[in-house]
Amino acid sequence: MNLWRFLLCLLPVVGVAKASPIGDFDTYVYKLELNANNKLCRHMERVYNTEFRRPWDYRDRSMRDAFPRLEGVETDELARSDLRYSAYPTTPEFEAIEWREGRKEWPNASSGRIRPILVAEFDIDNDGRTDLVVKGGFMLSIRPADSGRSAGGEDRIHILAPDSIERGKTLNAEVPFEYTGQKYPSQISGTTLRYTDRDRPYPLTAQNQRMEARSIRPFLFDGKTYLSVYVPWAVTSGKHGREWMWVLQYHGGGRNLGKGKWEPANVESLCRFRMVATKTKMEAVKSLQMEPRLDAKLARAHPLLDDVDRA
Repeated sequence: MNLWRFLLCLLPVVGVAKASPIGDFDTYVYKLELNANNKLCRHMERVYNTEFRRPWDYRDRSMRDAFPRLEGVETDELARSDLRYSAYPTTPEFEAIEWREGRKEWPNASSGRIRPILVAEFDIDNDGRTDLVVKGGFMLSIRPADSGRSAGGEDRIHILAPDSIERGKTLNAEVPFEYTGQKYPSQISGTTLRYTDRDRPYPLTAQNQRMEARSIRPFLFDGKTYLSVYVPWAVTSGKHGREWMWVLQYHGGGRNLGKGKWEPANVESLCRFRMVATKTKMEAVKSLQMEPRLDAKLARAHPLLDDVDRA
């Protein structure tokens, strides 16, 4: 019997657990676990549960003109594919950050030298001064890099000196990683984001210091800038994994300390949402069909046949 038909016959009619650790058609419920700013957290609870229910489904989301281009930047459809998880889902809170599509270049690389960046000017640390903000690294796939199935990727946001890039010019890709001993450049990424003992969620332990952020998206609410941060944990272990959406406020830090070391970013954890994923019967089969490979062991003992919540 065809494998897909066999699985379809076995699946419950109402709902199933995940066909893979993370699936393109997953539908999420966002459950508020940490609430340190009730107005903000309740607002984002509504945003996530209405507009982010299917954050990875891009069937009806065009990347054509998703971001305006800086002057002199030509259209590159392949490069734009890097930006999809930075463009969608979207709401007025996220669209208030006026990103422009630009380019960066690794001067000494022999191939793949020119890649996309997003550039915006806004007060990312809420100190009353406008910052030059560049997103130079991107989440490229919902599947983590260690899955062996995709490039993975993660967002990296750089706060640069105001004169680091001229409009319409290509950014030297080494600039965001230079050691200057000054405030700039600073970085917000999985490298600089840290848990504290107060906000580290179960089942993480004190050994889990870094917040392994995949997606970092600034947004505006009530005149202040916040960060929406997607953090998966152990998702390749099937139902034992976790996914969270955090709302953080950045207060500086994240400087290059030299010799490959980075200062932790100074962030305040305001909201944490547990992302609980479910699938309908047909969506589960679609996600299975989209997987590049499915080994025999996984087919014999598939997490689809367990329960709805990746608990």
